[in-house]
Amino acid sequence: MILHTVIVFGMLFFRRDSALADNAEAGSSWILALLSAGVYLMISLAGSVASTRLALARLRDTPDKLSEIVRRHHRHVDLLRGYLVAGFAVLFYVSPWSGQVYALELGPWAKIVADLIVVGPYLAAAALVWATTYPVDRAFREPAAGPGESRVSEAGVPSCWAFILYNLRFHVLIVALPMLAILFASNAVRGYGGTLRRWLFGWPIAPDIAVGAVAMIVFILSPLLMRRVWTVVPMPAGSLRDRLERMCARIGLGCRGIMIWKSDGMMINAAVMGVVRPVRYILLSDGLLESMNDRQIEAVLGHEAGHVRRRHIEYFLLFALVATLAVSGIAEAALHLFPAMSGGAVEAVGGAATLVIWGLGFGFISRRFEREADLFGAASITPDLETCTLPCRVHADTAVDRHDDFAAHREGPCAAAAAVFVSALDRVALLNGLDPEEPSWRHSSIASRMRHLTALAADPAMARRFRRRLTQIRAALIALSVLGSAASAAYVAWGDPMLLRGVAATQTDSGRILVDRTGAAER
Repeated sequence: MILHTVIVFGMLFFRRDSALADNAEAGSSWILALLSAGVYLMISLAGSVASTRLALARLRDTPDKLSEIVRRHHRHVDLLRGYLVAGFAVLFYVSPWSGQVYALELGPWAKIVADLIVVGPYLAAAALVWATTYPVDRAFREPAAGPGESRVSEAGVPSCWAFILYNLRFHVLIVALPMLAILFASNAVRGYGGTLRRWLFGWPIAPDIAVGAVAMIVFILSPLLMRRVWTVVPMPAGSLRDRLERMCARIGLGCRGIMIWKSDGMMINAAVMGVVRPVRYILLSDGLLESMNDRQIEAVLGHEAGHVRRRHIEYFLLFALVATLAVSGIAEAALHLFPAMSGGAVEAVGGAATLVIWGLGFGFISRRFEREADLFGAASITPDLETCTLPCRVHADTAVDRHDDFAAHREGPCAAAAAVFVSALDRVALLNGLDPEEPSWRHSSIASRMRHLTALAADPAMARRFRRRLTQIRAALIALSVLGSAASAAYVAWGDPMLLRGVAATQTDSGRILVDRTGAAER
């Protein structure tokens, strides 16, 4: 749900003043605005209650079909999450809700309060979904996973309130706090854009440069904030910490510290948070540490390290740049083809292009990077010659111990290491109450990742093809970023960029007026 929250908060950067003007002209009232928000919340509540009752009824009537019930319920929850975003878009762009809130006309420094009020219905709807679907989540975690096993960690099944707070911290605050900081800067820049442009030689894109600089600073320093939001504590000294520190040194993963992620047993996962080493933390959830053996914990950590060592975050940023340039190009082309197009129509074109590009492109790249991280994770736990229990090509030469040689895995991982990693993936699915075959837009299904890694260990030709595909993806992102940036800069310098006309400074006889994208004038 993190991506859903990103989309919702991203909407706050657009059409605030234009929505205000449109609704003011329509003569809308607070009663109609509150009614619109209420309808949005009621539909959210009705959908989540119906999904919960259906899942509980199926669990009661056909408990032997747990995997199918889990898969269907998660599909329903995904639809609910989609509604939360789509419904909020209607509430924000179509209903009088945002216009009435922004009609409060708070100053640039206080406008963040209006932003919080506007996004309030989404936050309330998300809390309603978590509260009403909690009984199903509890039921999925309680059944025995096998002889002597349970889906429940040592912390036990969390209370409903703990479940809501956990989801709020993990799915909302991790996005909301950094984006609110950027929104605060954006509000200030909008309010004092004229002064900023004068300081920066009259550049029409000066406000965008300032907001971009703030966003970069927030992005780099966000791990310092997130370690408070996610409630993490340093891992105490001991054999496991020593083992993990040796592993980090061996695979070249520098960090500021190894932390325990307090989730009351609700999270069975790990993460590496931070792009640069001084603010990078390794997070291991309490549920993970309670439920897995040391080798499986190393495998999960190796996967997260793979995202860092293979620079996936940096390439995702390149994709974001390419996507932004592509959307801007499409919107610019639409304006040239249809000069009379309204601002709302341009935003609709840009929004549709964004959904297509991110929906197809980001998902495609993310799934390949996820499997590359799986491969790195398996390589990082390769045993030595004496402890490799399966025949594999990495240890085919019994005269050479290659467990620390990553070049030895170019044609697939050690079969024994792959088996350990697969067991860790299977354990993650089991303890999180997930169906291994359940598809995932960003990660692929856990079962397909297990099959893929096992196949790589057995088929060197497949491993070579996979590496070539990854190289092609990286080369394409770099090339498109460079060429797209150069073309965009040239067009702004020598072309006729219609998207920037709305931010150009104009002069009138009554004084200097600077018009921003929304049509609001600053004197």
